Amino acid sequence: MDKIIERGAIVSQFPPATAPSKFNFPKRNYLLSGWSEKILIAEAGEKCGSMLTAALAVEHGREVLAVPNSIYSRESEGTNSLIESGCKIYLSPHQLVPDGHNIIGNHPKTDTAPDKTGQKTVLEEKIIEIVRETPRTIDEIISLLKEDKEEVFDAITKLELEGKLKTISGCRLEARPEFMNKL
Repeated sequence: MDKIIERGAIVSQFPPATAPSKFNFPKRNYLLSGWSEKILIAEAGEKCGSMLTAALAVEHGREVLAVPNSIYSRESEGTNSLIESGCKIYLSPHQLVPDGHNIIGNHPKTDTAPDKTGQKTVLEEKIIEIVRETPRTIDEIISLLKEDKEEVFDAITKLELEGKLKTISGCRLEARPEFMNKL
């Protein structure tokens, strides 16, 4: 919370120091679904707060995406039910980019928007090198790099959104072959 205060804002319908209560979560979910352009449900049981958030998002006219999960898991019943009822299936980080925005930054798409895809950081170059020959999981990449976990996540997300990395079976990342000569 302190980091959020330094860099952003905390918004709540409740006065400071209000203790968490299961009765307050639906009100919080209402705000989340109303402020969001898109809602991603990664895992949800049949009856849970995430399902309430998804229903509220639909009510607000927001796009809802669900991650397909095992049909044998109780924690997947909600997400799979959302998909069955017509919710978009989440398969790529590109799907989370708001319509009319670039992959990098928050600028509207235009022909004159700066092309930042060629500007890689040292960390991004290290990540690409690690997965160039052998696909790796995020945990393996973090372990090999010995860098700040959040920075690695940010760099991987950016590379995925740019289409330079893709996720393959076993939740492993690999460099996209069509970008290999451009990296």
